[in-house]
Amino acid sequence: MDSYSGYSRPYPVPGPGDGHDEQRSEIASGDPQEERSGDGLAEERSLIASPTFPDLSGVRILLIEDHDDTREAYAAVLGHCGAAVTEAASATEALERFDGAAPAVVVTDLALPDDVMLLVPTLRERGVPALAVTASGPLSRRVRAVPDTFRLVLFKPIPPVELCAAVEKVLNGRR
Repeated sequence: MDSYSGYSRPYPVPGPGDGHDEQRSEIASGDPQEERSGDGLAEERSLIASPTFPDLSGVRILLIEDHDDTREAYAAVLGHCGAAVTEAASATEALERFDGAAPAVVVTDLALPDDVMLLVPTLRERGVPALAVTASGPLSRRVRAVPDTFRLVLFKPIPPVELCAAVEKVLNGRR
């Protein structure tokens, strides 16, 4: 049994040195005899499908995250998908920027320095759906009580393509 972070799998994890290197090289290049240089990772990477990021061109997003590095990373990913992102570090700051941002969707961390629930009345009043992001375990009763506001919850860490796909899903559920 293979073990990773306490999770047991009844099957081995494929990878370099598992006896299938020649097959992976052949799949990657079409030629099993072609010489390879480097560490062999190029062949491995070529077998991984490139993720397809959804087109969020023109979508205005209000992003609320209190950790600067995380907020910057999410903003970059959403911007890569074409979204116009307004950033805020707290619920209070988000409310101050709300009118100027005119968001189609809000992406917010649930663990903010002030109460994320401060956003709910404004979101409901304006009909703006929200996507919640959290690094912690079970959702509070308060968050579960407003599924019309927090349409989707993602648990960190979030792969970039999944963040953009979740925004698209929330927007499509609104239409």
